[in-house]
Amino acid sequence: MKTTMSHPQPKKIRETDENYLDFIREQPCLVCLDPIVEPHHTKTVGAGGSDYNAVPLCRRCHASAHYSGTHFFFKKKGIDPAFLKFIIERLRVKYEKKSRRRNNGKIL
Repeated sequence: MKTTMSHPQPKKIRETDENYLDFIREQPCLVCLDPIVEPHHTKTVGAGGSDYNAVPLCRRCHASAHYSGTHFFFKKKGIDPAFLKFIIERLRVKYEKKSRRRNNGKIL
């Protein structure tokens, strides 16, 4: 009997952008509107989650999201996955517009 050895897939390069995370920190909490927030990666960093999938959560909501699990936390707060995806897309658009204004229309 012939056995085959499978080769592991190369790990995907994770998108990181500290400027984007700073932008997220400027937004109010997605759940309670507290102005002091931390970026919450909706797909974990360990699983290759991009910084562009981060949403603003205050410390209390952020801790609760990690304790409950992201999916259950947002479901409990009445935020379904489609709406969360929409919020993530809108944050990215807002960030890109702000970046263009800051760079006089030039994308660096």
